[in-house]
Amino acid sequence: MLCDVASGTVTLLTPDTEYTDQVKPSVCGNRVVWEDWSSGWGDIMMLTLGSNGPCAAAAFAADPQIGPCPLQVAFSDLSTGAPTWRRWDFGDENGTDEQNPVHVYTASGRYTVMFEVGTPVCRDLAVSEDYITVGAAPRANFSANRTEGYAPLAIAFTDTSTGSPGGWQWDFGDGSSADSHDPVHVFTAGGSYPVQLTVANEFGSDTVLRPEYITIIDAVPGILRFATPGVAVLADGRVAIDSMSLTDLVFNLAENRSLVSWKPDAGSGLARIRLIADSAGFVEENGTLSGFVVQTVAESRVLMTGASLPTELNFVCPGWYPEGAVRVASWDNATPNDIFDLYEVLYGCDYTGFSSIAATMEVDPGGTPVAGMTVRMGADAGWAAREEETARIAFVRLTGYGGEVLPARRIAANGTVWFEADAPGEASRFVLASLTGSGNPFQFVYRVIEQYVTDNPEKAGASLAGATGRDVPIEEIASEYAESMAIGSGLLSLDESGCTACPLSVWAEGGTCTLFVPAGTRATGCDCEPLQEITVMSIDTGDLPAVQEDAALPLGGVDLQPDGATFEPAVRLTFALPSCYATDFGMPAIRRWNATAMDWEPVATVVDAANGTATGTVDHFCIVGLFAEPYPTATPSPVPPAPTAAPAAPAVIVPTMRPTHLTITAGLVAWATDMAVRHPHVIAAAVVLAALLGARRIRR
Repeated sequence: MLCDVASGTVTLLTPDTEYTDQVKPSVCGNRVVWEDWSSGWGDIMMLTLGSNGPCAAAAFAADPQIGPCPLQVAFSDLSTGAPTWRRWDFGDENGTDEQNPVHVYTASGRYTVMFEVGTPVCRDLAVSEDYITVGAAPRANFSANRTEGYAPLAIAFTDTSTGSPGGWQWDFGDGSSADSHDPVHVFTAGGSYPVQLTVANEFGSDTVLRPEYITIIDAVPGILRFATPGVAVLADGRVAIDSMSLTDLVFNLAENRSLVSWKPDAGSGLARIRLIADSAGFVEENGTLSGFVVQTVAESRVLMTGASLPTELNFVCPGWYPEGAVRVASWDNATPNDIFDLYEVLYGCDYTGFSSIAATMEVDPGGTPVAGMTVRMGADAGWAAREEETARIAFVRLTGYGGEVLPARRIAANGTVWFEADAPGEASRFVLASLTGSGNPFQFVYRVIEQYVTDNPEKAGASLAGATGRDVPIEEIASEYAESMAIGSGLLSLDESGCTACPLSVWAEGGTCTLFVPAGTRATGCDCEPLQEITVMSIDTGDLPAVQEDAALPLGGVDLQPDGATFEPAVRLTFALPSCYATDFGMPAIRRWNATAMDWEPVATVVDAANGTATGTVDHFCIVGLFAEPYPTATPSPVPPAPTAAPAAPAVIVPTMRPTHLTITAGLVAWATDMAVRHPHVIAAAVVLAALLGARRIRR
């Protein structure tokens, strides 16, 4: 190709294809194509012989360039040079050859637009990176590092909203607010507080409100401490007691060589400490008692840690722990969270609920090994007399993963009515309440209707922790704390903020596993929309994905649907352990299946041997299995003898069972028996009336 620069004339020279291998330029008819590296890049150039005229320059505009989804955008061709053709690429896999098109973006994101124009002489391309921004209002969500504690309590909130919010407005329910991303707020007064978060960006805003999300307990925990000046542990493990340093030291080695007791300082919170030695007993030498201690029995002073009525605690430890400390607190009524847990335990024990709550007592041994304890709580004499006529007063022990009903023993001392019960030595809350169940046959009908027909009422405000005790009629309980239960699948009742309005328990077919979703849970599906229904489906052990790296044996499994659904906070999953697990398997553990990694992941598991359950929490739905190691074949090491004189722990009752015809019938029989024992005059009158009516029919 020859080009006359002066005249602009271009003459095509036909290559000698027989003797040359010409590729740059390539000639085809009246077109010449070549590479141009003058700009540093390999641009492809083309010249059409016989065509004259200026090249077109691509340019365009759009209106609007930003907006919520779906977004309609009008594009305008601003090119120069009279292009004869054009091609649009909108960045979402759509395009057109119209001059001034209108396009609708249906998904959020940032889009790069490319516009190419051309003439018979040349072509040009205009590219605008991230030119169109299509967005949506954010979806509000948040979490907290804790939701309950004693005043003053600092709580760290974390924004977990989606949709790239740019602004935050927090309302903590106590008159305080914040506009930071992840604030820390200090609650100073007892009560239950709603927390509200509003997030916003350029496309809109969203608000989530969690009623009674934070519970501040109006109590000051007391610490019961073992540390006593004059009592030390020797190098060989013996406990040495300086008899001159202790107050009210009591011992008589001639009658009982294994018992020593004293009265600690008032600051310890304890009224008396008793040390029990092994069979060799204590030895006295130069005013010092020494011996190997196998058990410590501690009795607290009368404690006023928050409740309007006093509490006491006796506990037993297997040995002497000079740094031992047990935290005790109490408050009137119960927290909203405890009330929901209370119902779960009571339903499992065939109670319909409670009539009234006196107070709650929390005991936390911390790192101190406690073998058993006796809790004692004072009660108003009028309340006790009134409730004992129509209900059963008992302690309900809550552990965080279940609980039990403890029979309460009534004790009258110094004009105060006390109730006490023996319990295991783990951290627990004890709710002193009057329980309803076998006292009214109509309550059984109510319970059946409540379980099978759910009207999903919105949860009303619960009693504030630290408030004055009150009677709670059964109608109010039904409206405030109704719980839905289902087998296989269950519907979630949602409030205006998208959180669950009442708790839901869903049992897998066969009763091998139950899923508990508490009230106030935000359940979200894979489409980021609030979840309406959940399913718990049992899986045979042979159908579970294989374990790759260890010899764990599957004991059971469930498929939680819809797959990928998320829960904030996490929901509780409880497996029923097979009856043979204690003899045939090692410690059970829950695992969840990671479909991406194709492997099982461990889930923190709490095993309740007395109840025969294993419990864990899950924050998203997938396949979940229960596994156990094969029972070791090696001879187990000898188990040391249990300490003597420890309070016996009553049997734990399996929580949360669905009512059946058998339990209803048994409850009615229990009611009739209870009426005969408590009110024989009523039964006698009913028998006489029945006899008179029968005699009247005979005469007729």
